[in-house]
Amino acid sequence: MTPDHITLITAPSEEPLTLEQVKTDRGGINHSEHDDLLTQLIAAARERAENATGRALMPQVWQQLHTKATAELDLIRWPVGDLVSVTIDGEEQDIAALVASGDLELWKGDQALLISPLFYGKRVIVQYNAGYADAAAVPSPIKKWMLMQIGSMYEHRESEVVGVATNKLKYVDSLIQPYRVR
Repeated sequence: MTPDHITLITAPSEEPLTLEQVKTDRGGINHSEHDDLLTQLIAAARERAENATGRALMPQVWQQLHTKATAELDLIRWPVGDLVSVTIDGEEQDIAALVASGDLELWKGDQALLISPLFYGKRVIVQYNAGYADAAAVPSPIKKWMLMQIGSMYEHRESEVVGVATNKLKYVDSLIQPYRVR
C-alpha cells in the first residue's frame, strides 16, 4: 500500500557531487565567484534525480504515514536501510521485539515492503533510513545526469531565455531510466 503522506525527516548531510567535480565538468572553473550558486544547483540536481528515480541518493531519513494501513506497506524511497521507528495508532513499537516475534518483517526484493498483521486498518507511521552509503556508491550514470542538469541550470539561470532555440537531448534521461523505482 502506498502511503497517504511521505516526509523527509533528516536531509542528507552531503551531496553525491562535490563543488570541485562540478567545476571540473564546467570546463575547469577556477574561481569561487559562483560557488554558492553551484552548491545550490548540486542540491537541486540531487533532488530532481531523487524525484525522477524514487531513490534517495545520499543517507537520509524518511517518514511515511498510512492512515488505514494494510498488512503490507510499500516503502517509497530506495535503497531502504534500517527502520528508525514504527508507530501504530499513536503507540511507538519495539521494532526488535516485533521482528523477533515474527510480527514484523522488512522485505527488500524488487520492492521494499514492511509487513505486519498488526498494521491492518490502523494508522501507521514508519520512519526509515534510505540512500546509498556514500557518494562513491551512487551510480555513475545518475551522477552524469546530475552534471548535465547542473550545466543546463548554470547556463540558463534566468527565468527567461530570449532568442535561443533549445533542444532536449533524448539520451540524457536515458542515463537514469534504468534506476527508476516506480
